Amino acid sequence: MKNLLLALITLFAVNSSHSQWWSEGDDDIGADGSSANYDVLQVLWADENYEKLLKMAERFTMKDATKNDPEPYLWLARSLYAMSKDENYTMQDKYKKAYNDALSWLSKYYKKAAKAEPHVLEPLIAYHQTFFIEIKRSLYEQIETEIMSDNYAKALGLVSKMPKVTPDNFAKDFLAG
Repeated sequence: MKNLLLALITLFAVNSSHSQWWSEGDDDIGADGSSANYDVLQVLWADENYEKLLKMAERFTMKDATKNDPEPYLWLARSLYAMSKDENYTMQDKYKKAYNDALSWLSKYYKKAAKAEPHVLEPLIAYHQTFFIEIKRSLYEQIETEIMSDNYAKALGLVSKMPKVTPDNFAKDFLAG
């Protein structure tokens, strides 16, 4: 009887602590659903725990209350981009296309951001400004590399992704070099 009670208490404690992160943001969601608490994602980023960051951010994109917020999509893109630069991840089959996946999630971020309120986006853009610059630069460099190595088909594929990941001024940036 004592063991059964101990097992039930342990099971309850594990379940409640496991789902705690999920409910933490619920109290912080505003009427427009755009002010969820994403601090846990920022902490995982600082700890360079990219795999856990991916899982948690993806859960935010599936949750009804936060699936229209742009921020988790940005964290997904950012973590995949960081993983794409690390051989420890790119050697694994599931992360071989981390760079392309990062571009895909960034495209989804821009779609969600187009519908978001400016007061939500301004601090987000300011905080991630270096990421936006870095990923644009890497895309331009990768296109240039493919052109220099006469791999025009791959370069064209990358160019077709540019409006999705740099919708603000991709043509002007590309033509300016």
